[in-house]
Amino acid sequence: MRMPETTFLPKAILWDIEGIFVDTETLHFEAWQWLMEHEQVSPLDVQEYRPCIGRGSSENIQTIAEIRNIRGDLDNLRWLRRQKFEELRHCGIPVISENVRLLRDFVSTFPLVRHIAVSSATRSDIEENLKIAGINQFFELTVSYQDKQGMRRKPAPDMYRYALERARLDPRDCLAFEDTHSGVIAASNARIIVIALPTHLTEGQDFSVANFVVPAGGEKSASGILHALRKHAYEEK
Repeated sequence: MRMPETTFLPKAILWDIEGIFVDTETLHFEAWQWLMEHEQVSPLDVQEYRPCIGRGSSENIQTIAEIRNIRGDLDNLRWLRRQKFEELRHCGIPVISENVRLLRDFVSTFPLVRHIAVSSATRSDIEENLKIAGINQFFELTVSYQDKQGMRRKPAPDMYRYALERARLDPRDCLAFEDTHSGVIAASNARIIVIALPTHLTEGQDFSVANFVVPAGGEKSASGILHALRKHAYEEK
């Protein structure tokens, strides 16, 4: 874990999108529950599902199939679950208003700080999510795993490194916000200072490599978070 300087002000903030600005994780969970019902097995509880959050669907279908002893064509089941998720998306995506306010606070309080979106979602989902949250105008760059052939999703650091390269940024000058263990690992392995903003679904994940964790319902002002980060850095010295 790299600690920031006590006077640290980032040149750029790299934001995850799903679970930060839009609560698509709840929709993903509902889609998995629908698949459990479809397969006539017992529903997943939050503790069982929590380790899956932030991972890819190919890995998750393997894990969940083992948990519930599901047999059959897993690729087809993964496709069915994705179709259900899309159906739920079309019914409405909840916005995480407190984090939208945090972004807007950073924009107004520190207008020279650049903002970049780094998400494991598809590019079309990223663009739709930002528009739904009403914040697409604040991002100079958005990065999806689809942007470069062979780029791995989080927890690999590929997307963060790609974003830094495209924006010509030094990771030491940046700050990342993530809501999952895999996202925190990805940002940390790219040598970016990372703050965890867990949701009700991810708050039990391991955020030990994050520089700082803001619990759900905690202080979420731009100045307050930077002050807490600096204070934490000072106490670690």
